[in-house]
Amino acid sequence: MTEVVLDPENGEIAFSSEIFSKNPPDPELGNTETRITVQDGVSAQIREESGESWTADLGAWCGGTDASAADFTLASDAERLYLSILCGSGADGRLVALSLETGEMVWEGFFDGGEAAPEVFIVDSTDPDGPERDIVQRVLQGEFSGGYRYVESGDGNPYTPESLTVAPVIQHLSLPEENEIPKVFLMGTETNLEAFAVHGAASLLMDQGLLTFDAIDDVAYAEENGVPRFYTPMEDVQFFSDVTRNGIVDALRSIEG
Repeated sequence: MTEVVLDPENGEIAFSSEIFSKNPPDPELGNTETRITVQDGVSAQIREESGESWTADLGAWCGGTDASAADFTLASDAERLYLSILCGSGADGRLVALSLETGEMVWEGFFDGGEAAPEVFIVDSTDPDGPERDIVQRVLQGEFSGGYRYVESGDGNPYTPESLTVAPVIQHLSLPEENEIPKVFLMGTETNLEAFAVHGAASLLMDQGLLTFDAIDDVAYAEENGVPRFYTPMEDVQFFSDVTRNGIVDALRSIEG
């Protein structure tokens, strides 16, 4: 197979090569320098070098027991690989961040385990219709009940976006519940988690007829041919700005009942 890697900044080909392997790399993982291969475990290779760069011993996080492909899920951003590892049905789990470059552990967290390792989603999409934007609305709509967590990707700590502390959002949308076993982790920087959560909550409350653009400061949204709309992640300066978030949060607070 031919592997082609595009530069995310300009769409030009950054690297291409022929791969002769029964276990090809996962195109959803890694970055322009590092490819990730998943089978019973996880391994990485620097694209311009031969041989494995590093491998992850998943069993090391479970007291040395073997970990199979059914026991973990994973996702990556430009810098780190995130592993959700279940150490047996109903046992404790580990949420681990590894450096894509070296494979070294950046941080480690723990969670109560269920029947399967929780899925990991990276909340940093620049695609307004991408899966990361969709997953934020899915959790707020209650697809996973309260079984989800927002996690700050830099340190692994739980994070609660400001918009999810507003009373109307608490009343009308589905929020994380500490006593529910997690089924999904939403991983991102504070800026990304805040931006996607506030836009997701506002969009859903508009769908419910509880919020209109008339209640939102006009600096927090755009207009096209006289029709108001929220900014998209492609309009990154506005979408991720504190001014936009504060304007929408103020409108959310104004919702009655």
